[in-house]
Amino acid sequence: MSDIKIRFAEIKDTPQLADMLCKFHDYFNAQLGDNLDPLPDRETLESDIMRLHFSDNPMLQTLIAQSADGRAVGRLSFYRGWASSWYLRFHLSGIFVPDEFRGQGIADKLFERLIEIAKEEKAKKIVWNLWRPNKKARKFYERMGGEYLAKGSPSEGDANDDLVMQYRVRK
Repeated sequence: MSDIKIRFAEIKDTPQLADMLCKFHDYFNAQLGDNLDPLPDRETLESDIMRLHFSDNPMLQTLIAQSADGRAVGRLSFYRGWASSWYLRFHLSGIFVPDEFRGQGIADKLFERLIEIAKEEKAKKIVWNLWRPNKKARKFYERMGGEYLAKGSPSEGDANDDLVMQYRVRK
């Protein structure tokens, strides 16, 4: 899928964002044996997306990977914050590509666009939490240049522990 366009989400994308959040929830719920809290009803979910992304003071921004036919085939959400040493850093909230679109470089394009935005805004780091048992995601982030913040092996520890990773933004 080489005709992928990466762009910021717009209000019109709310239904597709909700669809991807449902797929993301289902994916992790299957991994955890149906132990996740249920998602709210569709109307509440879309209302929450609108409030978090498109209000006067949005908490999140989302990048959409859009196919040539206009379908959303991936998303990456992030927010900005400040480190205690007073530098700007981005917090990766989530990245998701539905099963049927995986293996086509879409996640790479989303992450690379986030790096470009971080460089443009002079952020020093991108940080994120990662569910320890998610080996595919760990390999992806390692390949993209992610580093672990905690000492020890990513395979050690409680499966419920999150790993903390970072990407150092280079000029």
